[in-house]
Amino acid sequence: RPDLAQICKTFYENCGVKFITIPTNASLPEKIVKDIEQILKLSPDLFLNISLSLDGLGKKRDYIVGKDNTNISLLKTAQEIKKLQKRFSNLGLGVITTQTFANENQLEEIYEYAKNEMGADNFGFNIARMDPEDKKEAQPDWEIYKKFAHKLSREERSSTFKFPLSSIFTAKKNLVFRQMLKAHQERRYLTP
Repeated sequence: RPDLAQICKTFYENCGVKFITIPTNASLPEKIVKDIEQILKLSPDLFLNISLSLDGLGKKRDYIVGKDNTNISLLKTAQEIKKLQKRFSNLGLGVITTQTFANENQLEEIYEYAKNEMGADNFGFNIARMDPEDKKEAQPDWEIYKKFAHKLSREERSSTFKFPLSSIFTAKKNLVFRQMLKAHQERRYLTP
């Protein structure tokens, strides 16, 4: 959206919003950088977390995003955000991964890539809950989810945001992991 910075500013000024996360597939690095700068200039006390989607590496990511060479724009976006962090202490670089049947055996590799190659400050993780054309995609392995969620909840770097009250967000993330498992195991809706 061309008015993304103004939308953020509206919430910042009128609703007292102090934290915003914007997910993106990182296919437009120049626009992302421009928008980040504009958002943070218009809303100086806001903590802005840009969360880059990483559901696969290499050709697998290209397939998911629907474009070729998406790792180039992904890394460029991450590098530019890291540069901006030198000017804006209220900027976070996140990575978000959704476990599917197609990527669940690559989760550790995706996580390590996010930490070591991209320099992610935080790592979000969830599991596919959808009705895709390919029914296998909606059948991820819940044991893999359980083990990986447990690993993430243990690793402070993956679960701690760099902003005030981050421990509350870490606790919420761990609660979501447990609730997702419980909902799957009991096959019922748990939380309104």
